Amino acid sequence: MHNPENGPPAFILGREEHFFRDRSLLVVDDEPYNVDILVFELEDRGFTVHTALDGQAALELLEGGLRPDLILLDVTMPRLDGFGLTRAIRAHPDLTHLPIILLTARVELEDKAEGFAARADDYVLKPFHIDEVLARVQVQLRISGYLRLRRQMAESHSRLALVGAAAHELAQPLAGANGYLQLLQAAVERGNVGAEAHAERLERIEHCLLKTRDVAHRLESLERVALEDYPCGTQIINLQESQVPEAVRDAEDPDHTILVLEAGVTRDTGLEAELTRQGARVVRMGELAGQEAEVDVILLSAVDRSDVVGPIVQETLKAWEAPHLLGPPVLALLPGQQGVTGVGVGLLRLGVDDVLCRPFRQEELLLRLRSRVRLQRLRMEDLRTQSLDAARDMRHRALEGFGDQVEKCLEELPSLGCGGDDLAGRLAAYSRRLEALNAVVRRLQSRQMAGGEPLR
Repeated sequence: MHNPENGPPAFILGREEHFFRDRSLLVVDDEPYNVDILVFELEDRGFTVHTALDGQAALELLEGGLRPDLILLDVTMPRLDGFGLTRAIRAHPDLTHLPIILLTARVELEDKAEGFAARADDYVLKPFHIDEVLARVQVQLRISGYLRLRRQMAESHSRLALVGAAAHELAQPLAGANGYLQLLQAAVERGNVGAEAHAERLERIEHCLLKTRDVAHRLESLERVALEDYPCGTQIINLQESQVPEAVRDAEDPDHTILVLEAGVTRDTGLEAELTRQGARVVRMGELAGQEAEVDVILLSAVDRSDVVGPIVQETLKAWEAPHLLGPPVLALLPGQQGVTGVGVGLLRLGVDDVLCRPFRQEELLLRLRSRVRLQRLRMEDLRTQSLDAARDMRHRALEGFGDQVEKCLEELPSLGCGGDDLAGRLAAYSRRLEALNAVVRRLQSRQMAGGEPLR
């Protein structure tokens, strides 16, 4: 299975140093020989390897608390096959992000389509080259690492943006209510209490509190995290836009934008015409004009020479480096090979998501393209959901009971009507109630949540 002559080309040597250290895999296959081969090769590279001989046994391990970094999964097994286990994992809230690579001898397009439909991340055909398995494992570990970092960044950013929005939007109306109350208190102290002016100031206080209640309601009803730039290089959530659910493209929608690159090969107009006929928008790098974010997948048609392909891939991947961290998937088309070896393995290790070797069926290319786009859209939707959940969690922690306090202030406002010997006392008590609201805003402005560390 392993051919030492098909090692990685020079342009990626050193790329995977220490990459596999302290990572764990779960190998699931009902053929002990395949399990033994994979365990030997993977442990030799520094992996910790867990094994199961069928899908049901693997599911029991996972439900029992095993959390590998990735699963290598055979398709045809007794009790629970690979497709069924993949669907079970994707339905489990604690396992849904777990990368899955199918190992299968089933070469029919329908089988591959079923694997991608179950949301497997990749597949390798048996008999496999261990170099291809390792390269595809590295691809999925790299993607899962980027996604984990993106989720952490998205959560942190959303919490900060929510706090910034709440502090900004709540501070102004509350400051107005507090200012008008101070004017009332000053008038009472001086004995200069005009009924008309008093009533007008109460109306102004009510107006400010109603604005405060409206902001609290919009914070309560976040539907998405829509950001806007704010001074000092920060961003806050645009509460007006965030009330409108974001139009999300259907993950099953076949329409997508394909960026086509050639590395040492002539332009394949026939392939481009077929992609266009299938509903794709085909573009070249010079046609993007700053619209890189609209690209769904990059299709690289290349020769089998590392000195030609390597620099082009590296330059392309740089266009989607931080802060994006995870750009569109890249699918490389290479000339006829028996399996993915040599330059193909090198491209996977360098950052390409998938490699397809010529000759291939056009249906296979379309399946892979659509599957990569679908997986990427699902990942991006997951990040959006993670951002929204983080913002909602922060709203709950920072503003728990805030809306109820505003309502009580509105309910008690009529009791401040002009007249009565205890008016000064009533105003003082009301001032303390407003101060409780202002204290929440000050904590938000200082990013200090009640009972917690400063938010960074």
